[in-house]
Amino acid sequence: MEATGNYRWFRRSLGELGHQVLLGNPALIRASMVRRQKTDKRDAKHILNLLLKDRFPVVWQPPAENEQLRQLLSHRCSLVRFRAKVKNLLDSLAKNEGLEEKRAWSAKRRQQIESLPLGDGTRHGERICWPCWTD
Repeated sequence: MEATGNYRWFRRSLGELGHQVLLGNPALIRASMVRRQKTDKRDAKHILNLLLKDRFPVVWQPPAENEQLRQLLSHRCSLVRFRAKVKNLLDSLAKNEGLEEKRAWSAKRRQQIESLPLGDGTRHGERICWPCWTD
């Protein structure tokens, strides 16, 4: 099979039934076939021929037991990138207001950023409200 949005679930389900799932490299599968028109029927026949001739381009898959841990690590990386993006935006906001501090995230800098007026765009009208960011 080719990797799709739900292939992990499908792989896990078939694994529980005792079947082995081979994940194929779609670029190599397509490159090994000259075709005039792409159809699912032709693709299925081509994949079957590759499997029978032992030429199916298998992609390495991590063990199914590690999937959940790998997914959690991926989400953690996303959160770290989001945190860095927010800090950079706040730092830019502070610099645009003329606040220059050597240590960008000191307690003094945080107090300065919290005291910046934001106008009517905030929930509380006058100040950045840190607890509102967690809603």
